[in-house]
Amino acid sequence: MVGIGLFKWMEFSVSIFKSVTRQLGDRRRWVALTAVIAVVGSVVATIAVQRLSQQAQASPAGYLVQSTGSSGDDDLAPYFGLTSSSAAVVEQSLKTISENWHPGSAVMMIEVARFARSGVVAAQIISLTEAKTGQRFQDDFDKWHQWIWKQPYDPHPNYAQFKSALYAKIDPRFAEYYRVTKNSKIRLDEIRWGGVIRDGIPPLKDPKMITAANADYLADSDVVFGVDLNGDARCYPKRILAWHEMFKDTIGGESVCGVY
Repeated sequence: MVGIGLFKWMEFSVSIFKSVTRQLGDRRRWVALTAVIAVVGSVVATIAVQRLSQQAQASPAGYLVQSTGSSGDDDLAPYFGLTSSSAAVVEQSLKTISENWHPGSAVMMIEVARFARSGVVAAQIISLTEAKTGQRFQDDFDKWHQWIWKQPYDPHPNYAQFKSALYAKIDPRFAEYYRVTKNSKIRLDEIRWGGVIRDGIPPLKDPKMITAANADYLADSDVVFGVDLNGDARCYPKRILAWHEMFKDTIGGESVCGVY
């Protein structure tokens, strides 16, 4: 139902964009498109958070995941309890986390704070995190993450399981992003949710190429990103990648993904 509603909303937004911009020039059309995309992005994020909260409420103890009896689930239950609609569950969860604080708890608290059911609960989560870390960043999540990344990487033993369960409630496909293997080369806490579901911002796939001489829509001052692979040279304009943030293409016979 969420997917159908979101599709209809996006379809409606496109129809509004077409009707509003029919009489506008190119520059004003781009401005209007920016506004439409901003509104749709806001709706996507709102629906995702509502979906997360609804699933938390449906769980017996107000948790986002139901315990399977494993020690991992038992350790994580208090963190998910922070999203409960029950004040008693939240209070007990905070107490349990405080008594069993782990250096890796900080990032888990900051991540789950975004999904708290109220500003009051979010403030309680942040307050405990400040007390345990000695930092005073309040609800500035960027500063929290920047500080966390400067600390030695000592994740909670079940951090991958926590992150997978948390974000899978927004989009089940997110679960695969957090599988830790021997070949993992980045810190798991460096992966942050951008506010949309997977492919919520569609990548630029196999774009049609034209010669530089025919690219008359570009000004001399426009920035482009060039790739030369096996004798195949291509350019991807920044003004286009700004809308997609990623391209998937075949260059010189090899599959390439570029992220902006």
